[in-house]
Amino acid sequence: MNRRQFAASSLALLTPDCAGDPEFIKPTMQIADQYDGKRPTQTITVADAKWWSAFQDPVFDRIVDARLSQNLDIRRAVARIKQADGLSAAAGYPISGAVRVGEGKINGQSGSSGRTATGFARAEASWRLDVFGELENERKAGSANLGAAYEDADIWRLILISDVISTYIDLRFSQELIRVTKRVNQSRRKTLKETKKLSKAGQANEIAVAQAEALLATSRASKPELEVSFIRSLNRIIALVGVTELISRREFDVTAPQPLPRTTIVQTGVPSDLIRNRPDIRRLEKRLQSALAGVGATRKVQELARRQFINGESSFLQVQDAERSFLAAENSLTLDRRNLAVDNVSLNIALCGTYSPNGGLM
Repeated sequence: MNRRQFAASSLALLTPDCAGDPEFIKPTMQIADQYDGKRPTQTITVADAKWWSAFQDPVFDRIVDARLSQNLDIRRAVARIKQADGLSAAAGYPISGAVRVGEGKINGQSGSSGRTATGFARAEASWRLDVFGELENERKAGSANLGAAYEDADIWRLILISDVISTYIDLRFSQELIRVTKRVNQSRRKTLKETKKLSKAGQANEIAVAQAEALLATSRASKPELEVSFIRSLNRIIALVGVTELISRREFDVTAPQPLPRTTIVQTGVPSDLIRNRPDIRRLEKRLQSALAGVGATRKVQELARRQFINGESSFLQVQDAERSFLAAENSLTLDRRNLAVDNVSLNIALCGTYSPNGGLM
């Protein structure tokens, strides 16, 4: 047996040892990917689309984009991606027959002149036998680390988006409560004015005037606390985004509705009925519907009670009850809108749904 035959037989004996390397098997669950013959047309991950665009709020979108671009945690995650990418590319030597040609210099001795440099060209074979699978496993580890770095960035992105969106929803919630208080104050000032007129005409006593003044003072007293809550949310958004020039108090003082998701299609890899049939989602929608109807009803009762009081057909107690019911209904509607928006965000985070501007949540 010559040397070449011996080397080949030795390699054949050593190669089977590679079969002992543990292989990664991705955990799976036996869950059907379709119902009634319907299969999802595409698979979208949470990082592929801006699902928060379902709120259709330009200020909202600008804040979230700034949050993602300015946050240091995401920057660190991106830096780890680059690091893992470099390590993955550098893992092991090429397991191939490629030949690299490089240039170099060696130092030699040349009599009295001391060191002399001699140039040369070198052909270096990069074929390194991966007998035990070391290089291939290094590549697999590098690739897995790179994938983990990408997932780490997606995790941070979800956390940060959820944080800033929830704060923005609370900010608009406080702002809407301030508007409700202004509407209630306007109504109660009107009631107080009419009560004073009746008192001067001898058709109402001083107790009714005092009760009307107390109602107005109560609603006025709640406004400063709501403004503090608004400023607190605004400052938190500025702190979260980290860019003070991005948003201003004047911009948020502009009348804007509470953010509500405007979606028509829900797809999470299963039919949309799976999401629509969630009892918590249906409950919130029914509560919002009830609150809208309640506001309309209490507003009519309030107007009727004031008219009857002015005409001398009822006492001021009925007006007082109607005013309080009107305030409670307005606050309930505002709270239900806020909860619906917050739960929509939580649902997206939990189900990793994404939003497609052409169709809704995906």
